[in-house]
Amino acid sequence: ASGYRLNPKAAADLSDRLKDVSQLIVWYEWKDDFHFYIYDSYNCYDVVYVEKSLLGWKKYDNYLNWPKWSFYEENTGVETAGALCHFKYDEGVQLFPVRVYDENVKQIEVTCYEQIQTKEVTSGEVVLFTFDAVGKSNQIEATAYDAKGNAMYYLDERHIWVPVEE
Repeated sequence: ASGYRLNPKAAADLSDRLKDVSQLIVWYEWKDDFHFYIYDSYNCYDVVYVEKSLLGWKKYDNYLNWPKWSFYEENTGVETAGALCHFKYDEGVQLFPVRVYDENVKQIEVTCYEQIQTKEVTSGEVVLFTFDAVGKSNQIEATAYDAKGNAMYYLDERHIWVPVEE
C-alpha cells in the first residue's frame, strides 16, 4: 500500500532497511513535507526520511549518514547517533543527534553553519540539534559540560566524542 493510506512514520518503517530490533530514538519534521526518523539498530544508526508527494508519503533511504556505527560498546560517555545533512533545492538542514551515557553530562553546546545551540541533557536520552544549512562552514564543533560548566567531552575531527584531559 502506498499513498496517503500511510502516515509518515509508517512509510519510514517500510524502508526495507530496518531490523526487528530497530528502535526509533528521535524524529524531526522539516518544512511540513519532510520527516526524518533515526533508528538504533543495535550498534548501527539508520536515518530514514520520507517526503510528501502527490501520491502520498514516499520513503528515501540515506546510506551515507554518519557516523553509522555506534561506539557505545566501547563505554563512551557521549556519542553522535547518526547525523545527516539534507538539501532540497537551495535549502538544507543539518541533523546532529547526540546520545548521552555519562550521568555527569548536563549540557551540550554545538556549533554548525556558524549557528550555536546549547541544550540541557539527561543521561540515557538523545538530544537532537538541527541547523539551517546556510553559510560557509558546515564544520561541527561540540562540547559536553557538567553541572558546573566544566568541559567533559569534545567532538574531535573524526566526529568522535573524546574525554577532556585533566
